[in-house]
Amino acid sequence: LDVTAVDVSESEPLTIGQNLCTAIEELPFPITASVGTACVSVDEIAASDDRYAVITAAISAADAAMYEAKRNGGNQTRHHHAQQNDHHRAWSPTTQRWEALPPRTDSPSW
Repeated sequence: LDVTAVDVSESEPLTIGQNLCTAIEELPFPITASVGTACVSVDEIAASDDRYAVITAAISAADAAMYEAKRNGGNQTRHHHAQQNDHHRAWSPTTQRWEALPPRTDSPSW
C-alpha cells in the first residue's frame, strides 16, 4: 500500500501508515499490510514546471518505501525522505514499473 501525503509534517506519514497497518491487521482475516509513504508540498507542486513529474516522483518514492517495508518483514511502515533528484522517474505502462527519465534539456536540472 502506497500513501502519498500532501502538506503534512514529517512525523505524520509514519503515524498514518502505522495506523493503516494496525487497522488492516485487526480485520477478521489473516492479512497484514506493508505501507510506504512519501510527502510533497503543495508549494513544490505549484512552483514546478512539470507538476506531473513531481507527483509521479512522490508516488514512486512511496512505492520504494513500501518495498523496503516488505523486505524488512512486512506489517510495517517506511517513509521515503525526498532527495533532490527524485523527480527523474516515471511510471512505465510497458514494463509496469518506475523507470529513470532521460535528463531534460529544456529546463535546469533538479
